Amino acid sequence: MDTTPPSVLSTDPIKDSAAIAVNKEIIITFKEYVETGPNFRNISLKAGQVPVNGITSKISADKLKIVPPVDLAYGTCYTVTIPKSAVKDASCNYFENTYTFSFTTVKLGDLNGDDQVDILDPLWISSRLGPVVDPASRKADVNGDNVVNILDLLEVAQYLNPSTGS
Repeated sequence: MDTTPPSVLSTDPIKDSAAIAVNKEIIITFKEYVETGPNFRNISLKAGQVPVNGITSKISADKLKIVPPVDLAYGTCYTVTIPKSAVKDASCNYFENTYTFSFTTVKLGDLNGDDQVDILDPLWISSRLGPVVDPASRKADVNGDNVVNILDLLEVAQYLNPSTGS
């Protein structure tokens, strides 16, 4: 007889990580298959202390996916909270403790993921000039026109400090 409650195996983004893409899906992986529990609707996402309204939470096998209604804000710390009894396993063992983790989204203009907006970001874009063909070039396509070109460089350049280039 299974009497072990579900527990978190991993999170994506990783707890306390930084420079996370603003369109990132949030995935919590449990050590076993789970299903909704009585507190499932109380799963939350906060930007600082402000709740993000309209999130969608879905379970598939051992994964809980949290999808915000729109892209997250740039350069913002987010906290995910999974309350006690939000999920249960097939033997009706409920998630025992509230689980929280935080991550910070990428700064506006930081495309190379170094947590800085500097001259290296336009250089990163310029190394991907041409049609959007993979995740890296999609990220470099700042203006979303499916082509990485000078317009994307100009879009990022506005976030650089004009006196220092960073």
